[in-house]
This record gives sequence, structure tokens and C-alpha cells, in this order.
Amino acid sequence: MTEQDKQFVEVYIKLHDFDAELSQIANKLFHDYSPLNKEIDELRKEMLVVNDTFLACRKLADKLSEPNYDPSDTNLDKLTREQEKTSEQLIPYSDKLTDVYNIIKDLSDKMNAFYEKDEDDVNTLYDEFSSIQTAHSRNWQNNGIDILAFENEFANFHSHRDVHAKRRDTLLDFCDKTLNNYATLNLESTAIFDVWAEFLKRCQLIRAIAALQQQAIGFTQN
Repeated sequence: MTEQDKQFVEVYIKLHDFDAELSQIANKLFHDYSPLNKEIDELRKEMLVVNDTFLACRKLADKLSEPNYDPSDTNLDKLTREQEKTSEQLIPYSDKLTDVYNIIKDLSDKMNAFYEKDEDDVNTLYDEFSSIQTAHSRNWQNNGIDILAFENEFANFHSHRDVHAKRRDTLLDFCDKTLNNYATLNLESTAIFDVWAEFLKRCQLIRAIAALQQQAIGFTQN
């Protein structure tokens, strides 16, 4: 084999190795995203439970805000207990959501690195291959590899590469759907957290009004 033959074989092997590396990365990403997607689905179920508890708490506050509410039906003590119950569910849920975010962030960075590698490195590698192939073809009389016979081999590699590329696309589509699943859950959760923050202000107002009423009643009695 000539020196050009060796260079030609080396870069051709690089193409195979690069394609195998991409498939390996895609498989790893899919393996990491699969359990994460299930965890996100479980968190959504937990969010619905938290939301139901929060809804019961809001209903108590609504009754307390009515001019003539029934003290046997609702009171500040009941509201306090429901607030505590909601908070006991919201805090661990929020912690779990944060843990998922940290995992998502790491995996999202790895996906971006994969896309950059697939887009940039592959172009660099194929440019290198094309350059060596052209130089090799121009010196075909002195080289041992028959470049025309190699065309069939290269066509087979293209078919092989396309099959693997389609499989990678399928795996990464699942990863993208998992990211969208998390993004949706995060938006839904943020809405609950925002409403909860405003609700706490409302509860403070209800208690302040109740305290003023108690003072007024005491003043009147005196």
C-alpha cells in the first residue's frame, strides 16, 4: 500500500468510527431519558394531588371571605390546617421538580453537544475524506486501492449510515419529547406556585381582618 492508500483507509475507518460513536451517544441519551420521562409522568400525578389539596384550601378561604359564613363549616383553624397540609405537599414536590431540572439541564447540555458534533464534526471529517479521496484518485496509477471498485463499498457504507441515522433520529425524538414533557410540567407547576404565593397574601389579609373584627368586638363590649 502507498502512503496515500494508508491515509485513505485511515480516514475511511474514521467515518465508520464516528458513525458508531454517534450511535453510542444516542443510545446513552435514550437510556438516560427513558426513566426520567417516567419520573416526570409520576410527578404530574403528584402535582394533581397537590392541586386538589390546594383547591380545598382555597374553598375554605372563599367561605371565610363571605359576609355571613358558618363558623361550624369553616374557621381560621381549619384554614391553617389546610394551609399546612398544602405546604407539606408543595415543598417536597418542589424539591423533586428541582432535582429533575438539574438532571434535565445536564442531559440537555449533552444533547446540544451531540447535535453540534453531528453537524460540525461530521462536516470536518467528510471534508477530510473528500480531500484525500480526490488526491488519491488523481494518483490512481501509483496507488494500490482501486478507487472505482471502492465506490460499491462506499455506497454500502452510506446505506449502513442512513439506517443508523434514522434510528438515532427516533431515539432523539423521544429525548426531545421528554424535554417538552418537563417544560409543560414546569409551566403548570409554576402557575400553582405563583397562585400559592398570592393565596398566602390573601390568607394574611383574612387573618388581619379577623383580628380587627375581634378588636372591634372587644372594644364594643368594653
